[in-house]
Amino acid sequence: MDQREQIIIVNWKWSDFEEGVNADILKEKKYHEHLGQIEKGRGKYFQEYPVEYSEMCPLGKFVTTGIYKDDEHTENLLFAVLEQYIKGESDVLLFLHRGHFYKEADVLAIQKRFEKHSLKCFLIADGRDYIYYPTQKSGILNDKGGFFIGVDEDTEEYIKTFDRVQGIVKQPYFDRVWAHYRFEFQSQVFELKEEIFAVWFELLLPYKPEQIEVASLKEHLAQRPGRALLYRIHSFAGRYKTAYIGGISLDPEVIRLNNEAREIEKLEKTERKSFLFDDAIANIDFQDPLEIEFYQETSSSLSAILLDPEKTTTTKTALRDLAEKFNLLVKATPGEFSN
Repeated sequence: MDQREQIIIVNWKWSDFEEGVNADILKEKKYHEHLGQIEKGRGKYFQEYPVEYSEMCPLGKFVTTGIYKDDEHTENLLFAVLEQYIKGESDVLLFLHRGHFYKEADVLAIQKRFEKHSLKCFLIADGRDYIYYPTQKSGILNDKGGFFIGVDEDTEEYIKTFDRVQGIVKQPYFDRVWAHYRFEFQSQVFELKEEIFAVWFELLLPYKPEQIEVASLKEHLAQRPGRALLYRIHSFAGRYKTAYIGGISLDPEVIRLNNEAREIEKLEKTERKSFLFDDAIANIDFQDPLEIEFYQETSSSLSAILLDPEKTTTTKTALRDLAEKFNLLVKATPGEFSN
């Protein structure tokens, strides 16, 4: 039995707190004085709950907090909270709310700070990610600032992911979230690969020419409207790594890439699952070296085939090699498709 603690930390708009901590509130209530005594913040801007026992997660904890990314002072307060849990032998999943101004760069910074520990970090927003119960009927959160407690609209079953009387997070909801996010990157990669090669399948048939126009590849991707396939490829290849800021910019290139990313967000809201790779890529640099290598090879190959503006043709051989690179990446990444 695994004796490591399994900890989920959700930095979000929790209604249990009077307000989220931004720079003004931190200064007004002198929360910066808590940096050396963070326990003073318990119940004010962070809280810890036990988790109902399961064999998968026998030592579960669930931590809530609500700290905005305003400046270095609020960032330091978040770090002080995280340091209580990301330590020793604990396994931690951290969720940062995009609406609290967290972006891929923050995922990278946190991963770097805690790189010696077992941590995965994810960005969530708008009730569209798996951690929200209404998306896949499996998560923990509602989309209003609390645990999901109420009647399922489809099954009419009364669901509570948190027991208010006992003050405990319920199973199987904790386990489902834990299992999903431990292996989310693999499922995202697998689904992207399957969708891409489903639309390119006819181009790879034996009687088709070896040479393929890049324009034809893009035309085939566009034949699945609403799936944002080309934009998801851009996200996988890191095109939004520095450009996508989710805000306002006067740079035409940033505006274009922001608009592309918003098309993926629309798909996420419709499908109720994650398709952006920004947080996944930020986690990659701190994973197994083989996983890093296979991701870099797959991303480079995909970019060389499809995203090089000077390249107008490719070959069936190159596409088959790309498919094999995707397969190796999936196998190297922990999850249900691994050998």
